[in-house]
Amino acid sequence: MKKLLSLMLLALITQHVQTQNGVAGYWRAVSVVPDGTPDGAVLQFTMDLMVEGTSITGTVAGVPITISGGRVEGTLVTLTGVNSDNKQPISLTGELSGSEIVFRAVGLAPEPVRLVARRVTRLETLTGSVSDAALILQLLKQTNVPGVSIAVIKDFKVARVFAYGVADSETRAPVTTRTMFQAGSISKTVAAMASLKAVQEKRFRLDQGSFPNRPPPDSGQRQRTWRRSRSRSSLPYAVVRRACSHPLWRGR
Repeated sequence: MKKLLSLMLLALITQHVQTQNGVAGYWRAVSVVPDGTPDGAVLQFTMDLMVEGTSITGTVAGVPITISGGRVEGTLVTLTGVNSDNKQPISLTGELSGSEIVFRAVGLAPEPVRLVARRVTRLETLTGSVSDAALILQLLKQTNVPGVSIAVIKDFKVARVFAYGVADSETRAPVTTRTMFQAGSISKTVAAMASLKAVQEKRFRLDQGSFPNRPPPDSGQRQRTWRRSRSRSSLPYAVVRRACSHPLWRGR
């Protein structure tokens, strides 16, 4: 019986320490705050949290918030603070799950909002060249990235290319300089620049609809989800200005 009680006590202590370690660290938080527009404003900031016992202290960067205190009880995480601009109190209450905390934030907006914070791994500062295979492989290991290709651009031309790691974690097929990577949202920057150049050349206007034959929505109508379809009738009315940023692609 004593041995069983000792094991149970050890398990409880271990769980408590793991929870503390799970909260302490560097976090990136994102929320969509209502601002009178259909999409709202995207709020992003970082938190550096420290835990001693059940008490939490920390700092915030990116928004005028000062953390005055906090507590961790099991997986429940509570932070209190103040808005440095208007001196209004702010509270964040959420559940820790792995490397994510989903907070209910009060004081960031007129109404409570949902805020998601995810742990960010801090990398040690490394210096060197992209041609240093040992250095790049060390970075890949730190960031848990299977593989990468790097291009050095000089005078608008590809001067050198490098490939490291694997393209497929299961087959272990290596990354080569001809491996195709999904660009994802990186392409938005290129598309936005091309659009602005076309606007500068007066080919179309920023507030012109993407589909001229489709009537614009009513002023109070919310943006519809972008659907993958070849039919224009299933696509939302969207102006070029909105197509150059994230709100257009965020689903409803």
